[in-house]
Amino acid sequence: MTEKPVLGQPITFTSVLKRDTSDYPRKTWRAVPQTGQGVIVGLRSLQNGYTQNDIEEGRSWVLKTITPAFLVAVHLRKSPIYVPLGEETP
Repeated sequence: MTEKPVLGQPITFTSVLKRDTSDYPRKTWRAVPQTGQGVIVGLRSLQNGYTQNDIEEGRSWVLKTITPAFLVAVHLRKSPIYVPLGEETP
């Protein structure tokens, strides 16, 4: 996308981000190929990391990386999806 995306802008995308917990307790966001169209309704910072148990401090979240993503509405009655930045076209 050459221009800065704006709220409410229609886009076409080639992949979406899904939460991967197969390597529990690590949780990461992975790009899954999926094409579609939608409208940008927000921008999110998705966290990759894991939970750590400590006897004195209890359970805590350990942040490894942050993945920026567009929040895209594809249908009026369905939950919005996450689209990685750079995977969209106007």
